[in-house]
Amino acid sequence: MQDDAIDPVVAAALVLGLPALFVAVWVGIVVLLAHLGGWARLARHYRTFESFGGEPIRFQFGYLGFVRYKGVLTFGVEAKGLYIATLLLFRPAHPPLVVPWGRLSAERIAPDRIALRFKDVPGVVLKVTRRLGERALASRNLLPEGKP
Repeated sequence: MQDDAIDPVVAAALVLGLPALFVAVWVGIVVLLAHLGGWARLARHYRTFESFGGEPIRFQFGYLGFVRYKGVLTFGVEAKGLYIATLLLFRPAHPPLVVPWGRLSAERIAPDRIALRFKDVPGVVLKVTRRLGERALASRNLLPEGKP
């Protein structure tokens, strides 16, 4: 008669190893996306360690390079600049940012899209919805007028 029981050491390795492997793969993918899309470059100039005290605009969409942030972005308006952050699950290599108003420009690229450009990081463009642009940029007169 053959014993089909799993060795306790193998079972423990699976129970502990599979979640650790999942976390390692997740973090690796998120870090890779931060570098490929440009968030890591933005963080070198605009990273903030201060907590955001205003009213957040949560679950927003955006494209940074070819990386699509679908409903995981948080924006906020504060006196010193535009606050941009990701949900906690995406925080590895995605620290919160505060882009000073004078270092930010906006361009309407389609009827429903606005491109945010960063003066200290040329070549990195964050594309957001027109609706978000209206909420976040209008008070600072950064919202571009007219059609693309």
